[in-house]
Amino acid sequence: MPLDSFPNYAVSAGSEASTAARVLRKQFGDGYEQRAADGLNSLRKTYRAQFNARAKAEVDTIDNFLSRKEGYTPFLFTIPGEAAARRWTCEEWRKTRDSAMRWSLTATFVEDFGL
Repeated sequence: MPLDSFPNYAVSAGSEASTAARVLRKQFGDGYEQRAADGLNSLRKTYRAQFNARAKAEVDTIDNFLSRKEGYTPFLFTIPGEAAARRWTCEEWRKTRDSAMRWSLTATFVEDFGL
């Protein structure tokens, strides 16, 4: 089944990507330590996407999209500046009312390596 793409809205300045490495470590009695990557996909990206000062309809579209994914269904999203879309899940996001006419949404995307 093809994956849905995240709604085509530009992220705001301040959105940030981070990478965490999973590393297997074995320490030996003489202080020597051996390290290796933990699995094929040992580098996992997290992207904190911000959509600031938007119309309520736009924020509601993003909120509804993420709600339909229920935190476990992957979707496609391209980090600005990257050439290809990646698979992501999103278990947590927050809507904020900035003013009478503007809303913001912040979501944390976690790279998904499922099949």
